[in-house]
Amino acid sequence: MEPALSVSEWWKASDGRWFPPYDGKTYGVPQWHAPVVREPGLPVGKTRNPWAVVGLTLITLGIYRIYWEYRCFKDLKGFTGEGIGASWGLALAIVFPIANSFLLPSEIGRIERGENSLDPVSGLTGFWIFLPLVGWIVWTLRMQSGLNQIWVSYTSVEHVPSV
Repeated sequence: MEPALSVSEWWKASDGRWFPPYDGKTYGVPQWHAPVVREPGLPVGKTRNPWAVVGLTLITLGIYRIYWEYRCFKDLKGFTGEGIGASWGLALAIVFPIANSFLLPSEIGRIERGENSLDPVSGLTGFWIFLPLVGWIVWTLRMQSGLNQIWVSYTSVEHVPSV
């Protein structure tokens, strides 16, 4: 027999979600994962057209992809203060590019899961790379679309200072 819950304790449902206590305070929706914690004033990344990323990469024979991955990792590190950052992202893009195919979606997915996104990307999204050309295009579109959703969600919400 489980002990009775106090009204001030969080409780875990049978489906794995955590629910807030019944203490009269207002809480967010039940979470599967811990929310992303950001320091106020940290920068939000730049939204880009996913098809433009694909086109510029093809036109520049892959050079733009290296720059794009560098910027993605830099924006993600600046956004949360966590992750591998721009310099490691650039080094991996040049030396061992397949690693970024799994690291970038993993970092994007961590933020999306923290926001309870219904269709988060994950490290497994990197397997798209193994389909010649079409897989890379799908991977790139998913990564940039995921980033755009994160950036737009933080720039479109008015932040009202608390009284």
